[in-house]
Amino acid sequence: MEINGQLFDYGSFDFLLIPPHTPHILNESVTKKFDNYVIWFSASEKGRQMLPTDKIIKLHDYNGIVETLCSEIFKSYKKTKMQDIEIISYYLDAVICHMNKGVLLDITRKEESLDSYEKILKFIHTNATYGRLGVEGLADMMHVSLTHFSREFKKRYGISPREYMINLKIAEAKKLLQTSSLSIKEIAETLGYSDQLFFSKQFSQKIGVSPKQWKNTYK
Repeated sequence: MEINGQLFDYGSFDFLLIPPHTPHILNESVTKKFDNYVIWFSASEKGRQMLPTDKIIKLHDYNGIVETLCSEIFKSYKKTKMQDIEIISYYLDAVICHMNKGVLLDITRKEESLDSYEKILKFIHTNATYGRLGVEGLADMMHVSLTHFSREFKKRYGISPREYMINLKIAEAKKLLQTSSLSIKEIAETLGYSDQLFFSKQFSQKIGVSPKQWKNTYK
């Protein structure tokens, strides 16, 4: 998605909340096929107080709550169009509430000094999912201390770099468990885990169920 002249990557189970009057263009992937669902809405007074006006919110829907809410909005709209506006508004307020748990990404024009963090974020997206990136190595690339890098990263994106990279791996694990024939051990190795038990533990902590349970439920 190109938003205000900047490119933002997102994949399966991801939701983006974009402020009003923000130019955005969806660029289709040449290697993968996605169904993208878009809801245009005017926020309620309560919603406007909760939402940032200069940032987008990116949320990975780990437990499927936002997906369920959006499905209910879609079903209600198909059934009654806008006649059930009170119910639709109720669901939208709930979506906004959950979206506020996501990562804030700045879409304003950045100063030159901020470009390095955008570059490192893209580097993480390109290399972290299937690799073994360490936060220390990222800090070295930025020529700053580990403490400084971790603090600045969390200040900008609302999450530590370590947790951000874990989230990328777990999001990819969910997709592989659902769509591939790889075993759990093979998926762990593919994502850069040397210990399957550690991968399973990390997956369970994030998702609330084991990789095996997820695979059996959503395959």
